[in-house]
Order: sequence, then structure tokens, then C-alpha cells
Amino acid sequence: MDEILHIELDHGYMNININMPGFFPCEKARIRKLCKVIRGCWKNDFDELHKKMLDYCNAQLPTLEEWAASAGKMAAEEYQQWKDAGRICESGKWPSGVMLRKDELKKQKELTKSYKNSYLGHLKFYEQSKKSLEKYKANIKTLEEV
Repeated sequence: MDEILHIELDHGYMNININMPGFFPCEKARIRKLCKVIRGCWKNDFDELHKKMLDYCNAQLPTLEEWAASAGKMAAEEYQQWKDAGRICESGKWPSGVMLRKDELKKQKELTKSYKNSYLGHLKFYEQSKKSLEKYKANIKTLEEV
């Protein structure tokens, strides 16, 4: 898919090339302004450029949904590992009831920190993916209204 939007302007003889991955997702006002610029020149085929923008935004949705689902799953798994390792550290015993040695306890505490950091990273990525997904959906709605 061509990710560059070519817009021609008759006043000043300018051409604008918009890199869609850098432009979307954006605010509603930016989309409306872009559509106004596209319509402002007779050289542009508004329907074609409009369809190109809609197709690009719609093509991003499955990827973002997949990223959000996988990041959410990973965050849940890391959270469980973090809590399990934390319980082992707090009790000082393995789940089988055997006491931890000092070196094992130290290693388990390091693992707990590692699981926590991994969980927080996956959680942040999940939240960013969901936010981007919502922004793209809002962009699609705005493009359909214009």
C-alpha cells in the first residue's frame, strides 16, 4: 500500500507529500483541515485521496488489535509470575514447602524485580496500543463524516 499522500495545490504551484504513518493518528481538526486543503484545488481527486486515507486507517486496525491482545496476554502472564515469585520471597519457602537458602532467596528477589519490570513494560505497551486503536477509530469516524 502506498503510504504517501500526494496533494497538488494550484496557488503557488506546490505539491505536498504527506507520509501517512507520520500523520495518523491525529486530531479531528487536522483531518478536517487536510480535507479542506485537498478540496481547495481542482487538480486533486478528493474521492480518491479520501478513500486512500480511509483504507490506510482501516488497514492499521487489525495490527493494533493484535498488538493489544498479545501485549495484554503477556502482561497477565508476567503479572502472575511476579506475584508467584513475590509470595515465594515473602514466605521464604518453595511451593513444595522446602525452605529457601540465602542464595536462592537472593535469586528469587532478582527474579521478582525482573517479572515486575517486564509486567510494567507489557502493560504500558498494551495501554499505548489501545490508545492508538481508539485514535484510529476516531480518525476513521471523522473521515467518514467529512
